[in-house]
Amino acid sequence: MTRRLRFIIFCLLLFSPGLLWAHTPIKNVASFYNGFLHPFLVPAHLLTILALGFLFGQRGTSKVEPAILIFLGATVSGLVAMGYFGLLLDVETLLLLAAIVLGSLVAFKFELPLPVYWALAALTGLMLGLDSIQDTYSGRQKMAALLGSGVGIYLGLLYAAVFAQRLQKHHWQQTLIRILGSWIAASALLTLTLILAPKPGTAAQLPQPTSRTP
Repeated sequence: MTRRLRFIIFCLLLFSPGLLWAHTPIKNVASFYNGFLHPFLVPAHLLTILALGFLFGQRGTSKVEPAILIFLGATVSGLVAMGYFGLLLDVETLLLLAAIVLGSLVAFKFELPLPVYWALAALTGLMLGLDSIQDTYSGRQKMAALLGSGVGIYLGLLYAAVFAQRLQKHHWQQTLIRILGSWIAASALLTLTLILAPKPGTAAQLPQPTSRTP
């Protein structure tokens, strides 16, 4: 099996709806590998990583290399803040908003100043790190899972960036990346709508008029 075929199969598995869980570890899988798979199984993480990677790839990985290193540092900072200091923040909504913005930038192929890439890398990496907690883990298992998440997040960004960069040689390839960016933005918007939509049975109850007896 060629490397390209393995990569295509890997991408298809990532987009399979049956594989998308929340922050609950997969049973019978070691903590490190659970952490490694975590960013690919949480929609907000996967969409954000792909969008940022495509954005970097459009500009060229050599030009945004400082941003990639900043992303790595910010991700590690978020993981450390959560793992060692117990800083827990619910940033899933912010990640989906980031995916919408980043996917739109890819779709319109805006060429931004380099400091903007640095800022996007720092904010996105920090949020991904802070949102990588997994239920039921503690102690060494928790540390192993966080390490795996850091590796998965970073490799996911690199693969997405290289993939997008290689598809910049021809106009139709550039159009394909822009279409993928629009799909990412639309998927993130749909996911955000589902999260923010009121759940059945939680609608506010109107006060019932009270009957008055003479």
